[in-house]
Amino acid sequence: MNNKNTKKPWVGRFKDDLNLVVQEFSQSLHLDRRLASYDIQGSRAHVRMLATREIISEQDKDSILAVSYTHLTLTT
Repeated sequence: MNNKNTKKPWVGRFKDDLNLVVQEFSQSLHLDRRLASYDIQGSRAHVRMLATREIISEQDKDSILAVSYTHLTLTT
């Protein structure tokens, strides 16, 4: 985790180093990559439930489900 050669995305934005707790929390990106597709599947199921319960319209459901998430990437 203390690899000095890894460029952090916040370099140049802040004077002080990022809090160690936040740095450790952000180390879960390898897990995020594995879980992303399941998270999207759950979100899509939630949208279908909202439409079934008439909390959102069928048109809204169709619009939301028409979105492609294949372009999403998680960078380190």
